[in-house]
Amino acid sequence: MMPGMDGPEICARIRRRKKYQYTYIILLSAKDRKRDIIAGLSSGADDYMTKPVNYLELRARLRTGRRIIDLEDKLIATQRQLKDLASRDSLTRLWNRAETLRFLAAEATGAVGRASRSGSL
Repeated sequence: MMPGMDGPEICARIRRRKKYQYTYIILLSAKDRKRDIIAGLSSGADDYMTKPVNYLELRARLRTGRRIIDLEDKLIATQRQLKDLASRDSLTRLWNRAETLRFLAAEATGAVGRASRSGSL
């Protein structure tokens, strides 16, 4: 039992943060009622364990978490590769037309936004 904030509340706060890398969360609690377990998992926890801890079980659950994080890392790497393939000419490796237009649109929007803030427009 933690003073001030419980595990599900901490978990929910972690999940609300904008992060690019996934945080695998195992809640460890003395509370073993079904409603406590459901509340913990519903708050965003990936797993829930009750005390006393069986260290072999904890190790196995941590290996599961590691597999999930590794899969996410591979997914992100694949997404980056696909974005690069979709954004560049395969022969020259230069930005393709669609990507160049996207850059120009972003610059134009940024330039208009800067000019309007400075009172130039």
